[in-house]
Amino acid sequence: MKQQPAHLKRAAKAVLQASVGPERTRVIANKVRDATAMAQYAVMPDGRRSAANLRNLKDAYQGRRCFIIGNGPSLRDMDLSPLRDELTFGLNRIYLLFEKMGFPTTFLVSVNRYVGEQSGREILAQPCTTFLSWH
Repeated sequence: MKQQPAHLKRAAKAVLQASVGPERTRVIANKVRDATAMAQYAVMPDGRRSAANLRNLKDAYQGRRCFIIGNGPSLRDMDLSPLRDELTFGLNRIYLLFEKMGFPTTFLVSVNRYVGEQSGREILAQPCTTFLSWH
């Protein structure tokens, strides 16, 4: 998708702010960004492939329990080995603890834009199914 020149973006923002105010301008800008990302997801080959992969996961683990493992310093003090054979969702950079845990999580999820920008390649290189935000 072609990027608009910066001066056009600034002019559009100024017009919106003058007519609806700064807060509604921010909300509209976020909606436009999200709609653009969803449109790209729907038409780009990587997006279509990702959507197909998600459809294949539907009901694949039906009836099984799962555990969501967050982040934080307290994880370093926890024995997570009882979760080794369970379905697990790890968040953001939990892969840094995979060696200590003794296993990777079943799934690795990051919807934080900045984590994706900074660590996306590392996340995608992990030995588990990964989910990254499309933006």
